[in-house]
Amino acid sequence: MKSKRLQLREVTKYDVDSFYAWWNDGKLMKDVGFPKGLNVSYKKVQQTIETHIKNKTLYVIETLHDQKAIGEMSYKQEEDGIRIGMKIADVNAQGKGYGKESLVLFVKHLFNEFKGKDILIDTLSTNKRAIQLYQRIGASITETKKSFWTNPERKVFDAVFFRLKENDLVE
Repeated sequence: MKSKRLQLREVTKYDVDSFYAWWNDGKLMKDVGFPKGLNVSYKKVQQTIETHIKNKTLYVIETLHDQKAIGEMSYKQEEDGIRIGMKIADVNAQGKGYGKESLVLFVKHLFNEFKGKDILIDTLSTNKRAIQLYQRIGASITETKKSFWTNPERKVFDAVFFRLKENDLVE
C-alpha cells in the first residue's frame, strides 16, 4: 500500500529491533498508558512479530523517500467490525501529517479487503491528538467508558470508542 509520502508493508522478522525499541520507550508509549514502556522482552517481541507475520495483521509505516520505519498499523477482525491500532513511533515524524496519511491508506485497504465491515477504533480519553485525528477522518464516537483500564502504575483511564463507516471516510 502506498500514498504520496508513505508505504505500509507487512512486518518482517527484520523489524523486531524497531518494535522492541518502540514498545519499551516510555516517552512514546505514555499516550497509550505506559509511561515506562511495555517492559517486554526481546524474545516476547519476536514471538509477537512471528504471530503477526503468520496472520498478516501488522504493518510497518515507512517513508517513501528513505524507506525509514516510522510507525505501525495493526488490525484484528471482530464480530462487529475490524479493530485497528496505529502509532507514529518516530517522534521526529509526529505532527507532520503522517498519521492521517497512513490511517486513511490503511482503512481504505481494509474497507476493500473486508467489504461491508466497519472500522472500530479506541483510545484513552487522555490521547487528545488521536481523538482529533479519528474524528478528522470521519469516525464517530460511539461510547466513552469511564474507568475502563488501569495501567501498571495504578492510574485509571477512561476510553473513547469510535466507529468508521466506509461512506463516512474523509480523506
